[in-house]
Amino acid sequence: VPASVEAPVEWTAPAAVRARAALRAARSVVSLADADRSQLTA
Repeated sequence: VPASVEAPVEWTAPAAVRARAALRAARSVVSLADADRSQLTA
């Protein structure tokens, strides 16, 4: 039983890590876009 319970965690954990990495990447892209905008306007 523990094995069947641990397996889904091993499968879902990487997905959560990937989701967090995607969010971080999106935020960094947005921050870069804002920086470019500020440079263009300034």
